[in-house]
Amino acid sequence: MDMQISNSSNPAVTIGTASAAGTIVDNESISADLSVTTNGNETGPVGIVYTVTLGRANDTGAAITFDLHDLLTGTATSGDDYTAIAGGTQISVASGAMVGNLNVEVINDDVLESTETLVAQIANPSSPQVAIVTDTATATIEDNDTATADLSVTTQGNETGPVDIVFSVSLDKPNQTGVPITFDFDDLLTGTATSGSDYAAVDANAQISVPAGASNGTISVAVTDDALLEAIDTVMAQISNSSNPAVSIDTASASANIFDNDNAEITVNDATATEGNTLIFTVTLAGAVAGGFDVNVTFIDGAATGGVDYDNTPLVLNFVGTDGETQQFTVATTGDTQNEGTEDFTVHLNATNTLVTDIDTGTGSISDNGAVVQPEADLTVDGLTVPDQGSVEFGDVLINDSSPSKTFTVTNHGSSDLILQPINVPNGFVLTSSNFAPNQVVAPTEQVTFTVEMDTSSAVAVSGLLSFATNDADESNYRIHLSGVVIDPSGNPTNGGNGRLILDNGDNGFLSVDKWTPVASYGFESDALVQVGSQGDQRAIWAYDGLSPGGYLISLSWLNGSDRANNVPVVIRDGVGGPILDALSLNQSTAPQGPVIGGRPFEVLGSVTLSGSTLVIELSNQGVASGKAVVADAAMIQALAPMPAAPELTVRNNGVTVADEDTLTFPDVAVGTISSQTLTVRNDGNADLLLQPVSIVGSGFSLSSANFTVNQVLAPSEQVSLTINVDTTSEGTFDGSLSFGNSDADEGPFDLALRATVRSANATELTIDDGDPNFALTGPWSHVANYGFEADAKVITTNLSGAASWTFNGLSPGDHDVFATWLFGSDRASAVSYVIRDGVAGPILAVVPIDQRTTPTGEYHGGRPFGSLGSVTITGSTLVVELSNAGTNGAVIADAIRVEATTPAPSTPEIAVTQGGLTVIDGGNVNLGSAEQGAPQLTRVFTVQNTGTAELTLDPINVSGTGFTLESANFTPGQILSPGASTNFIIGLSTTTIGSFDGTVSFVNGDGNESPFDFSVNGTITMPQPTGGEIIDNGDTGFSQSGNWADVPGYGFGSDALAGNGVNGIETAQWEFTGLTANSNFEVSTTWLRGNDRESAVTYVIRDGVGGAVLATVTVDQTQSPSGDIYGGRRFQMLSSVMITGTTLVVELSTAGSTKAVIADAVRIEQQ
Repeated sequence: MDMQISNSSNPAVTIGTASAAGTIVDNESISADLSVTTNGNETGPVGIVYTVTLGRANDTGAAITFDLHDLLTGTATSGDDYTAIAGGTQISVASGAMVGNLNVEVINDDVLESTETLVAQIANPSSPQVAIVTDTATATIEDNDTATADLSVTTQGNETGPVDIVFSVSLDKPNQTGVPITFDFDDLLTGTATSGSDYAAVDANAQISVPAGASNGTISVAVTDDALLEAIDTVMAQISNSSNPAVSIDTASASANIFDNDNAEITVNDATATEGNTLIFTVTLAGAVAGGFDVNVTFIDGAATGGVDYDNTPLVLNFVGTDGETQQFTVATTGDTQNEGTEDFTVHLNATNTLVTDIDTGTGSISDNGAVVQPEADLTVDGLTVPDQGSVEFGDVLINDSSPSKTFTVTNHGSSDLILQPINVPNGFVLTSSNFAPNQVVAPTEQVTFTVEMDTSSAVAVSGLLSFATNDADESNYRIHLSGVVIDPSGNPTNGGNGRLILDNGDNGFLSVDKWTPVASYGFESDALVQVGSQGDQRAIWAYDGLSPGGYLISLSWLNGSDRANNVPVVIRDGVGGPILDALSLNQSTAPQGPVIGGRPFEVLGSVTLSGSTLVIELSNQGVASGKAVVADAAMIQALAPMPAAPELTVRNNGVTVADEDTLTFPDVAVGTISSQTLTVRNDGNADLLLQPVSIVGSGFSLSSANFTVNQVLAPSEQVSLTINVDTTSEGTFDGSLSFGNSDADEGPFDLALRATVRSANATELTIDDGDPNFALTGPWSHVANYGFEADAKVITTNLSGAASWTFNGLSPGDHDVFATWLFGSDRASAVSYVIRDGVAGPILAVVPIDQRTTPTGEYHGGRPFGSLGSVTITGSTLVVELSNAGTNGAVIADAIRVEATTPAPSTPEIAVTQGGLTVIDGGNVNLGSAEQGAPQLTRVFTVQNTGTAELTLDPINVSGTGFTLESANFTPGQILSPGASTNFIIGLSTTTIGSFDGTVSFVNGDGNESPFDFSVNGTITMPQPTGGEIIDNGDTGFSQSGNWADVPGYGFGSDALAGNGVNGIETAQWEFTGLTANSNFEVSTTWLRGNDRESAVTYVIRDGVGGAVLATVTVDQTQSPSGDIYGGRRFQMLSSVMITGTTLVVELSTAGSTKAVIADAVRIEQQ
């Protein structure tokens, strides 16, 4: 307040300071509290509201302020979860108000968090009357983020170590909640592995935990290292019940593998016996095998011939799977009258469990009994053996040219004189050496030769049989098929105008080889020839003569049609049998496109440069699809204008011309393999060609050969090679270019685009051709140029022995389709077995017989058709295809093999059928094996598995064929097979009837490309081996002898016998059977070792007791083998059926009167 004084009562007192201000101090205080009126939320986002509340209204007349501080003690992070509270931030309560607010902005992040806190504090009120009661308040920030969890396997189990299985839960964002996120972990027990045996049982309360701050959590399942060979086992696990409701489970289950480290192997011994005796083989299992398995035993002929020298009937051995287990089988051999030396065959084992190593083979050696001395005729040409009814090719020759000749050598590889009769030579061939004289003698090891020339006096495809008689029992009329082609080029073709020269079928200069059918009223000059691609090896030849060296345009005309082949090969040669100038393929399903001459269109095939005066055009049916027709009509050539002396650049790849500005495409290869192509650069001009250094653009390509030098000279007809490599260190499709300058006026510079595809190590499609790095050959294979995949193939004939293999590395385990291509022909083998293995020397997955007399049927790749070998499942990264010509009846072709990984499309079923561990191919065949008549029914178990990703439906199985039945419960209509699940069915063959039986199995299913699933089945029921009876061998109790019998160790029943000859005294033998049933009938039989030195009339006497009445006297010819049933590996021949009155039966044998050897071995009786 303001006060003032005035009017002093004493005039002597003056007022110095008349006024003054006074104050009144209030003694009332105001309380203040900090609180949170709105908590934060990332959804929106919603900001935090801090509020200061006064105990009463602010009546100070001014705003009351408070400093607001972030204590930074909450769980939320300043600047990340909310906008930072800056220094100097205040909350203000306006005059007259009781509350003041401050908003803190919340940040909506993408972090999985728990509810977080922000702690703030107020201080320093602007009014001293204000007393702060609650200075701090805690706000929350609610998270709005979610996450998904996936269960996977990060470490597969392995018995080696052992290595435990590691299952992992992965979150799609880190766990920032501050606490672990847990999931229940359960073993579904639906895998193939056994809990507690193959791996430690999973605890019922097991959990996988993702720690705070992490994205992954793991749990380990301990693997047990056992000693049992098993397939790859699986463990199926599942997660559930996330402890954080913001985390949902996307992939709840995962399957882990347990890789086995155990090995098991079956081996078989070698066995030796003299012909007429029995070979004994023992198959031994090393290592235990879960579930047991069968072993299929087959035989491959060597020098011994199955069914002739030995019994090659396939058989099946049953193993229970015990380590050290053995199974024995015997092979009967046949005694014959030939002097053969030691012959052998090979025993092959095929375990139905593909994990069992079955690469061991046994050798059966049959030594000759030395009974017969005889000749043996062998014939060779150019050092190669030509068998009886083999063939010799004289090739293509020019008419009246020097006659091609072949010298034949006949060698006597027998042990007695070979008698030859005069040679018969077919028309078209001439014997230019001396003929054999009647009864000409060739002593053992000696040889004689003769020479045959082909007559070249007339144009014709000549063929016929050369023959001569011999005293070789199995080659008494030796026959050789001779063939060749004599070509008469035409120097007077039809003039088609403008320098065009035409040769029609039927003109001089045209020649057809093998069987062609005339087509009247159609084609050039109203005629043509046609043949169907599967009818043999046909060729059509147009030959021009009297030409000038230089360039020529080549054209052909044909009759098109939908039944025509679209890949008819054409080869153009520089002279008869000369070098190939070009090789190409025609599509005869479409009409020729080009000039019309004589009312018929001609299509230009290209140009070639002729160095001589003769040009030959050849058309064939090689590689043409079975059933497709090939037409031979007219050919036309036209000389190109001769150029002045100038170079002419020609570039070829694999014998095929590459055009300037063309594209060179490399075959697809896998990462880490070798890929290269070679170009041949040739000067086909008449002046020097100058070459400049090659430039390659593109990081994937490089030049591995020497580069051209500046102005490098290439003289006329000279050539040089360039090799381009592809960088295969990484996958992808690579484009580049190659260019080099040269002095060819119209091809300088020469430019070529380059393209290569390098697939990943687990590429889905790979092709290996003969000649590629992973292709291997053994034996004397011949090269086939200009035909086959990439214009080459390999061939081997029946008189030679060889094998081929294709090794595909870097594949992914799983299903793969396998395809092959070959050159078909009438001389090819009708059953070439392709063997598919799971890895190098690994288990056999499939053996697929292919008839190479017919063309492959399937998709075309690289211009060649590929036929299916079926689908197989590999467990590793390597697949091997093998082929050999062992036991084949014709020539065998090795060309390209193609492998395609088959991955089921998303959410589709995929059927896989196996039998005994081997894949059953849709449309394939399964041999159930053989059983004796009256034995338990022959059965095989088949497994159907759904390897796809969606449910597979199955419909009832239909079994047809005499004797075949379904021996298990049938599928129900629409039966469901879940992904990964499998089910079995059993096919049986009745054993009531002897014979070979064929049938089919078929059932509809939900696999779109394998429904219905069909396969054929076959099996054999054989005559049962007799049982019972009693045998007394020489040396057994009941056998007695007198005289000078000689022991024959190692041969006969029980590997022993006796031999006598009566020259140095009479020998006797007696077999006494006692304890028999009186008044009973008995069948008596015996065995012996046959031989040419044996007695042909050996008498056995059968008595009713010792010294009793003679019941039968029987004479046998011991120069011949016994005929009858086999016991103990020896064949017994029945002597007689007799009835005894007592309990003893006696058989007697004597050498009295004999001058040759007599054998005493075992005698057998059986009560009737």
